[in-house]
Amino acid sequence: AAAAYLESVGFIRRENHNWLFFHQTLFDYCYARRFVAQSRSLSEEILQGSQGLFERSQMVQLLAYLRGAEPTRYHHELTTLLFSDNLRIHLRLLLIGWFGNIPDPTPAELQIAQRLMRTEEDQSRFFNAIGGNGGWFDQLKPAKLTAMLRSQDETEINLAVGLLMTLINSRTEEVLTFLQPYLGRSEAWDKHISLCLTNLKHWHSEAAVSILTDLFQRRRTFNRDDTYLYNLRANPAAGCQILRVYLDGRLDDLLTPPTTKPPDSDSNSPPPSSTQLEHYLLGEYAVGELLKQAGERCPDQLLLHLLPWFIRAATTLTQPPFRKNGYPTDMVFGSFWYSNHIGEGATFAWQIVAALKTLAAANPTEFRELAAALAEVETLSVQRVLVAAYLSRPATYANDIYAYLIADPRRLNIGEPLESPHYDSRRLFAAVFPHLNQAQRRTLEEIILQIKPAWEFGSAGSYGITQWRFLKNIPIELLSPKAQKRHQELANKFPDFELHPPQGVTGGWVGPPIEQEAQSKMSDEAWLGAMRKYGDETESRASRPNLLEGGVLQLSRSFTEQVKQDPARFYQLAQRFDETISLHYVTAVITGVAESDAPPEWVFELVRRFAQRLEGDFRRYTCWALSKRAEDEVPDDLLDLLTDWALHDPDPNKNQQTLYAGDQPPDINEQLTIGINTNRGAAIRTLCHCIVKRTPPQFERGFALLEEAANDLSTAVRTCVLDVLGPFLNQDADRTLTIFERAMAGHPALLNELVVHRFLSWTYRRHFKRIEPFIAALFTQSDDNTRQAGARLACLAAFFHKEANGLAQQARTGTAMMRRGAARVYARNLEEDDLRETCQKYLLQLMNDSDEEVRKQVGWCFRYVRAEQLADLRPFITAFLNSPALLLGANHLLEYLNPLAAAEPELALAVTRRILEGTSRDLVDFRRPFAMVERELVRLPLTVYNHTLAAALKEQAMDLFEEMLVRNGRLAHQALADWDRH
Repeated sequence: AAAAYLESVGFIRRENHNWLFFHQTLFDYCYARRFVAQSRSLSEEILQGSQGLFERSQMVQLLAYLRGAEPTRYHHELTTLLFSDNLRIHLRLLLIGWFGNIPDPTPAELQIAQRLMRTEEDQSRFFNAIGGNGGWFDQLKPAKLTAMLRSQDETEINLAVGLLMTLINSRTEEVLTFLQPYLGRSEAWDKHISLCLTNLKHWHSEAAVSILTDLFQRRRTFNRDDTYLYNLRANPAAGCQILRVYLDGRLDDLLTPPTTKPPDSDSNSPPPSSTQLEHYLLGEYAVGELLKQAGERCPDQLLLHLLPWFIRAATTLTQPPFRKNGYPTDMVFGSFWYSNHIGEGATFAWQIVAALKTLAAANPTEFRELAAALAEVETLSVQRVLVAAYLSRPATYANDIYAYLIADPRRLNIGEPLESPHYDSRRLFAAVFPHLNQAQRRTLEEIILQIKPAWEFGSAGSYGITQWRFLKNIPIELLSPKAQKRHQELANKFPDFELHPPQGVTGGWVGPPIEQEAQSKMSDEAWLGAMRKYGDETESRASRPNLLEGGVLQLSRSFTEQVKQDPARFYQLAQRFDETISLHYVTAVITGVAESDAPPEWVFELVRRFAQRLEGDFRRYTCWALSKRAEDEVPDDLLDLLTDWALHDPDPNKNQQTLYAGDQPPDINEQLTIGINTNRGAAIRTLCHCIVKRTPPQFERGFALLEEAANDLSTAVRTCVLDVLGPFLNQDADRTLTIFERAMAGHPALLNELVVHRFLSWTYRRHFKRIEPFIAALFTQSDDNTRQAGARLACLAAFFHKEANGLAQQARTGTAMMRRGAARVYARNLEEDDLRETCQKYLLQLMNDSDEEVRKQVGWCFRYVRAEQLADLRPFITAFLNSPALLLGANHLLEYLNPLAAAEPELALAVTRRILEGTSRDLVDFRRPFAMVERELVRLPLTVYNHTLAAALKEQAMDLFEEMLVRNGRLAHQALADWDRH
């Protein structure tokens, strides 16, 4: 009785078998009850009030109370508000959303809804609100939905189908009843139905399975195959049925030649590989997931629907047998069953095997009938499946297996075609042999003893190996005397032979030939022995029988780590290195000691000790090791050694300015990458690094080297000279600039290198006259990035040198890439007080540029300007708002203004208004760059609304915010939802 009373006064409501509060809080309920008791009008107070955000909760709370307590007043207030021209948009959208979420609408509310649906916009909003609501579905389905589906208006059809899609899980049969008559009517209707079915999760409806089967058969799934198959995991029995149709279609497409070929196609193009075939047939992720579920939950359905397809595919794709007396095989299912990572085809076959094993255990009669049929299929893949199933119960099916093996000699040649062609057969032979009677065993023995492949006669020491593969695992006491004798002969002939499963395709990391754990326990003698065993001759993979076992390269790298852990021990061991020890180990010990905490003298002594032997790449490795000890005062004799290498080493042996991969021009810094990996280049960099770290620095030694190295024939080596010039500028700028000019002479490719651009950026302010020709030369290069770098440098130089104005003018009026460089400089420096006037002048020009990226660069200026500079920037911001650069840079402007919006409400609203005026109707059109700024744009008017006390500004802010709502701004709606929750 108490519950009935509380329900009658609108305090609680029944939902299924539960009682729920009609209001969020007791306070809401009490407020609503008092409001109604005072005979106040909700519609009058809302429409005559400010209609701000605070009225949102008031409106829905009172309507919820009135609906339960006073239905007549409720209908009046709801109708008045819903159809008033004076209700703000955000409240109207809230009201439609609340109305659409009523779980049990009445016929009277249906009449209100019908009135609401007279306009296309309101009908769309209402249908969006009622999605998934079974109560409204019940009210609309007798007439409205039927009429909408029959309509010729695509908008109405889309709304109706959209509603059905949201209900397909809760009202599956009713929804499908609506859709069934339209199946196959047109491509458009098939698309609608196909889309609806993507939302179905349980798939226990026969009607749904029938419809989807029809769509698959008519190839009307519109690239949603993977979604359907993945969802069908919920009902793998139905999934097997549909998967069969899907796979038949894929196989048919594969087997049907194209009716026409493009005129430029290669008529002699190679056939698809096995990987391509299996990926085309079975590569969708959902296929594997559905098979897995079917194998676990309904193996009988897997056999019913998918075994016939497996047989069809394996037979259709079959190729001639690899060997005489073998079954024809195929490229998808027949191979690589035992790899670490088996492919989709082998996985499919193993699922068939698992289902057959289940059948063999549960129903021997049915399994025998099926096995007899499979035995007659002329393809290796099917025979392998059958053998694998037999192997699960050799005792139960011993007589069947015996009859199977003796019926066809090819059944002794079942296995991995390329690697172990008898593997499955000999496993079956060994498994069944103990369960046979004596006569059967003698028959099988005789068959095995007659196996004498021709290839064994031509391969030394191999005669009898195939017989031994079959006989090895048979208990000798089960064999006849004749077979026992042969068993012993073969055991004596092949004493070390072991049976291993096929490896298939394998891969892995090539590690050192000695395990790390073993290395830590090795004595000095053991290390010396290992170094001699794994010498330079093991560097090539071809020299190693096991491709995953490393040689000298891998062991020397591992040795370096051992040296780091115990440098004292291995420093002493290095004293025993003679010429039989590879230089890989020599440079490994030098590197390990250099990278440890060992005294620097040890490093220097090791370099001296082996200097005469070092050649080729090992000199470069030594340079890198010495560079790590640059702060330890590398002695003069080693600096002399580095100087000699830097100037006279034969690597590189020719000008490498064109040594880059591919047909395209090299990437920026390509030459430096090449240079630091040459001996002369590495020596130059190491020497300069070391002399700068000396106390005092030996700049004169460095200048002497660089003045000579600047003439190197290799462009790549010259980049290394340019790369180290920085520290020398402060010592003698004139001399350093001369080296730069010498290195650049005759090597124009250097203009594309970042090291050159970096050096010019260091020198344009103090030495513009010297470097001006190089900046101008950047403009003439074909590489866009080089020209842009030149434009940036020219504009920067013009800040300090009037002589650079001509170059800067060329940059501002040159190619699009050059103008981008100019815009970037001016945008970055707008924050500088002494440069602002110049930057504004040219940004005002560039914000109207024809190139979109140039205009985008202008907007970056707002990333750097500061809040206190706003007053000076107002005219510039106004110009920016009226320029075509606005939408491209709006996100940066908004990020700048949002923290200032409370203090600058008029500007914030002006910016918001201008941005909205410049955008498309749909605020979330992700094809336009503006979509990225929605988050910041939403914040601007809300900040003004929440902080200003001026009613006019509040109203303007809400007008702008509602404009975003009307334009379907996702984040604007999300902001309201967040407000309502809190």
